[in-house]
Amino acid sequence: MLTQWSTTNYSITKGWLALINGIFKKYDEEATLENVLAELKEYRGLLIERQRLRLVSLSAQSYDGISSGPTNVNHEENKMIKRLTKLEEVEMHINLVKKSIELMAEVDDDSERLAAILDFRYLKGYGVTKTCYKYADKFGLPDFPRQTFNDHLREALLTFAEIYPRELRVEKNPS
Repeated sequence: MLTQWSTTNYSITKGWLALINGIFKKYDEEATLENVLAELKEYRGLLIERQRLRLVSLSAQSYDGISSGPTNVNHEENKMIKRLTKLEEVEMHINLVKKSIELMAEVDDDSERLAAILDFRYLKGYGVTKTCYKYADKFGLPDFPRQTFNDHLREALLTFAEIYPRELRVEKNPS
C-alpha cells in the first residue's frame, strides 16, 4: 500500500500524506493540532496526579471507634472513595493515551515511525534532541535532524487525532 520511509531523505510517503490531507480537508488542522498538543502535554501532569493520589490513598486513617454523633455518614470513607474514583479516572486517561499511541504503531511501518516520535517526545518526556537521537537509534538511521523531526511531528499529531477515541479534531467553519 505505502512505500517505506527513505533513510536518505527521511521523507514520509506521498500516499500517507495524501491520506492525511484527504481526511483533514473538512477539519481545521491548526485547531486540531492545538487540541492534540494539549492532550499529549497533559499526559505528564496526569502521571504526577496519579502519584499524588496514590500517596494520599496510602495515608493512614485513624478511627477511635466511637461514634461522634447521630449521623452514620463516614466522611473519611467518602473522601477515600472520591480519591479512589479520581485515581481510577486518571489511570483510564493515562492508559487511553498510551494505548492509542501503541495502536497507532500497529497500523503500518509509517504509523510505527510516527508513533515513535510521540512516544519519545510525550510519553517518555524526552526533549527534541534526545527524541531525535533515540528515533535514529531505534530505526537504524545515521541521524534524525531537528527539522525532519518537526516536519514529521505535525503528521504524527494529526495521525494521533484520527486514532484517539476522544474527538480532538475541529471541523472547519462553513464560510
